[in-house]
Amino acid sequence: MEKKKSIIQEMGSFPKDGRSKSSFFVYAVCLSFLFIVIHIITISVLVGPVHDFFTGLRSPLSGGWLNLFESGIPALLSAVLCNIPVFFLRDKRIILAAYLFILLYLVIIVITVLITYTSDERYVFLAFFRTVIPAPIISGFVVSGGVFAVYYKRKKR
Repeated sequence: MEKKKSIIQEMGSFPKDGRSKSSFFVYAVCLSFLFIVIHIITISVLVGPVHDFFTGLRSPLSGGWLNLFESGIPALLSAVLCNIPVFFLRDKRIILAAYLFILLYLVIIVITVLITYTSDERYVFLAFFRTVIPAPIISGFVVSGGVFAVYYKRKKR
């Protein structure tokens, strides 16, 4: 019986002819792009209503708390939506691998911005980045990691 490979080993395994042994890598990349689209749609649809709700309260939120809820609530909802395929996929690690790819894309984007932009442009980009981008990634890792952990515990029984 063949020992199960880790995500990193699976992504880097190619035979001599250059073709991948499995579709894991391709599925993870495609799911990462799908998850980015889901996150963008969810955030763009829900930021307005969430902002209106929290600023319309008797004691309205402002500043950091408002930013936290404006990015956190849509991010959590989109992470839950992105984890729905885990119930239909045979290999449950693909969701986590997709979030690893999204993290890789973000690291590449930030490094590129830090290298190419001026200091004022970097400040504007990083202010936007800080308020919008980390919440979907963190919530995605938390939700998908939790779902995978529950699945793995049940499988071990």
